[in-house]
Amino acid sequence: MGGGQSYRQAMRKRKQMMLLSALAGSAMLLLAPVAEAQLGRSGGGQNQQASSARKSNRPPSPEKADGPTPVIFYGLLFVLTAGTVAMSVMPSKRGHQD
Repeated sequence: MGGGQSYRQAMRKRKQMMLLSALAGSAMLLLAPVAEAQLGRSGGGQNQQASSARKSNRPPSPEKADGPTPVIFYGLLFVLTAGTVAMSVMPSKRGHQD
């Protein structure tokens, strides 16, 4: 074969990448309980006091802003898209000398 990789080399590289992604996925699955425990979601009785304290210290939720609804923006998008399509489909007025 030319200057490229041979079939065997390409398959070996593919196999290595699949193995590496499987190992990374397994590591994520195995470390998920550790991450949950750090966030205080382990479900043990000792964390109930901490979770109730966290609930009382939450920041206030933001109020809904009074602005234009997304429907207006989607309507404008539809009108502009329809206009663009109509202009591109419209036949041009060219003479027979072109």
